[in-house]
Amino acid sequence: MSDGRPADTSIAPLIIVTSTILQFITTSLVAARVGTRLQSKKPLYSYDWFLVVAQSLSFPAFFLVIAATNHGYGRFRRFVPFPSTVNAMRYIFFAQLIFYWSAALVKISVALLLISLKKFSRPWRIFLYITIGIVSGSLILVTLMQLTACSKISAYWDPRVMARSTCWPGEAIAGIIVAFSAVNIAADVVYTCMPLTFLVRLNQPLHQRIIIAILMSLGLFASLAAIFRTLGGVVRARDVFRNSSNITLLAMVELHMGVIAATLPTLKSFFERVLRGMRISMKQQPTEERAREVLYQAGLLDDMYRKGRGTVPGKVERVADLEMGPGTHVSPEKPVEGIR
Repeated sequence: MSDGRPADTSIAPLIIVTSTILQFITTSLVAARVGTRLQSKKPLYSYDWFLVVAQSLSFPAFFLVIAATNHGYGRFRRFVPFPSTVNAMRYIFFAQLIFYWSAALVKISVALLLISLKKFSRPWRIFLYITIGIVSGSLILVTLMQLTACSKISAYWDPRVMARSTCWPGEAIAGIIVAFSAVNIAADVVYTCMPLTFLVRLNQPLHQRIIIAILMSLGLFASLAAIFRTLGGVVRARDVFRNSSNITLLAMVELHMGVIAATLPTLKSFFERVLRGMRISMKQQPTEERAREVLYQAGLLDDMYRKGRGTVPGKVERVADLEMGPGTHVSPEKPVEGIR
C-alpha cells in the first residue's frame, strides 16, 4: 500500500488446506496401524493407545482452529473487528492447550515403542523412561501455567480483561513455553537418532534399512517446525494477531509430522500387503493372449491369429470389456467393437 501498511491478506486458506490434508493423512495412518493390529489378532499396546489418544485430541484442536479462521484468524489485526479477534483468540487458546497434550502424547508413544523393541540395554531403557518423565513433567507445568498465570483465564484472549487481571511476568510465561518446546525438540531428536544405532545391525537388505532410516528421520521435520514455532513466539511481532496464526500453522505441521514419523515405520506389513494386492490386480488384467483366446472361441479369429502368428484384422479398442471368466461366450449376434 502507498502508506506502507500491509494489505488485507490472509493465510487462513493456507491454514485450512494444510491442516485438513495433514489431518486426513495422519488419521488414515493411525487407522491403518490399528487395523493392522486387529487384523493380525494382536492387542493394542500402550504405545498404540497413546498414539490413538493423541490423534483423537488433534480433532478438537483442528476444529477450533477452523472456527478461529471464521472470525478473521489469519488476517492482520487492523482489518478484523475487535469482537472477532476476541472470539478467534479464545478458540486458539484452547486449541493450544490441546496441541500441548497431543504433541506430548506422540512423544511418549514413540518412547514406549522404543522401549518395547528390546534393542537397547537396560541403561538406555532407563534413560527412555526418564525422558518420558521429563516430557510429562513439562506438559503438566505448561498446562498449569496456561490455566493459572492470570487471575482470570479470559485475559489470554480479551485485552479488556487483561487490564483488570493480575498475571505472571511475561518473561516467566515465555520461559516456560520455550522450555516446553525445547523438551519436545530434544525428544524428537533423541527418539529419531536412537533407532539408527541398531539399524546398522539389522539382518535386512541395505535398501530396506535405508528406507526405515528415512522414515524414522521424519521426526526431525517435526523438530524443525517446533524450532520455527518457538522462534516465532519469542520474537516480538508488530502484529501479534497475524503472528499467532503463523505459529498455529507451524504447530499443526509439528504435531502431524510427529504422528507420521511415529506411524510410518510400524506399517511395513500393511504397505507390503497393499503392494502385493496391486501386483495381483495387475496380473488379473486382460492380456492380449487372453483376448485372442476369447475371440477365437467366439469364432471371430482364425487359428493363425489366435497363436499370435499374424496381425489381428481390425482393432480391439476395449479388451477389458470382454468377459474373461470360465465358460465365457461372446454372442456372434452382438458385434465386438473394432472387429470388422
